[in-house]
Amino acid sequence: YKVRLTDGEGIDAEATALTRAAAEHYIFAASAKTGHVLVNVGQANEKHEVVGSVIEVVGDRAVEGKLVTKSFCGGKQYTTWFRIEFDRPFKAFGTWDRDGGIPGGRHSVGTQWDVANGAWLSFDLAGARSVTATSAISHVDAEGARRNLDVEGKRDGKLLGFDAMREQAQAAWRKELASVRIDGASPDDRVVFYTALYHAFLQPMTGSDADGRYRGYDDRIHTADGWTYYEYFSLWDTYRTQIQLLALLRPQRARDIGRSLLAIDAQGGWLPR
Repeated sequence: YKVRLTDGEGIDAEATALTRAAAEHYIFAASAKTGHVLVNVGQANEKHEVVGSVIEVVGDRAVEGKLVTKSFCGGKQYTTWFRIEFDRPFKAFGTWDRDGGIPGGRHSVGTQWDVANGAWLSFDLAGARSVTATSAISHVDAEGARRNLDVEGKRDGKLLGFDAMREQAQAAWRKELASVRIDGASPDDRVVFYTALYHAFLQPMTGSDADGRYRGYDDRIHTADGWTYYEYFSLWDTYRTQIQLLALLRPQRARDIGRSLLAIDAQGGWLPR
């Protein structure tokens, strides 16, 4: 995904993602001498209200923290831990909250009554116009986010790099989509078919960390040994078509989806709606 941010001198922002790690690449204007990246942890999407957040500036290349968020459609609130590492050091940084900005600040906390906080990072663009941020999340703990980043966002202990991650993601999706071949369709029909297949394979999302751990609906940490725990089920009418399609094309994934639903029932006391 790539978009031009047109405010000011303009910034090109692009994103790519693997299962448990992602990267964002920012290309600043040629005339810009400093590039600023803001990490806003006081805001999620409109249906998941943030009720608490923490962010820490770690060294000169990373930020990490957590967000406590209300679930959509009556679910329990949940915590997302994150870690973001940059491909080069920032020359200045700070944090902000409702009281204003703190240059050089490394710690910021937002509470349920006062959630408006984050961190800013400033990069010297004299040597290069671009900055890459590689990130990972976990619903287990902070160590889970760090481990997910190490396992999928790095190679031989170094950040994977935006282009390498994008190529890996593209190769994975080519393999997924190539598992179904169609004949006799027009080019437009083929686009519609493979786009729909891509959408069907996107959901549900992987909920277990790289080491198999996941946080159950009992708020305890469990381990999916030899299988994948899934979460964020879009169950609204997917039982009519998508679930059957996954059972036909990805029987192992369908098995793990069923196993995840049973785990939710066992650990939370009820099946998802």
